[in-house]
Amino acid sequence: IRDVAVTGVQTCALPIYKLDKAVNPLIQKLDHQMLNDFIENPTAENIAKWFSDELAQSCVYSVTVWETDKCWAQAINESGLYHAVHKE
Repeated sequence: IRDVAVTGVQTCALPIYKLDKAVNPLIQKLDHQMLNDFIENPTAENIAKWFSDELAQSCVYSVTVWETDKCWAQAINESGLYHAVHKE
């Protein structure tokens, strides 16, 4: 995984430091670990959904996981319904 991007809901006023406070422990939890220990079938799509699920209380609208500069997966939470988008 090259990068993870988190997008908030426009109607939710969440200071960036609070989002960092929510996201950083999740990154630390997965960093240099066996992803299979935390996420079943850890594809980029499933990792994006895992982050989105973990951040559900933080006004997160979407999570994008970048594998390379041209390949990414995005989990979008629209009223509890998830849509997965993958671009290569």
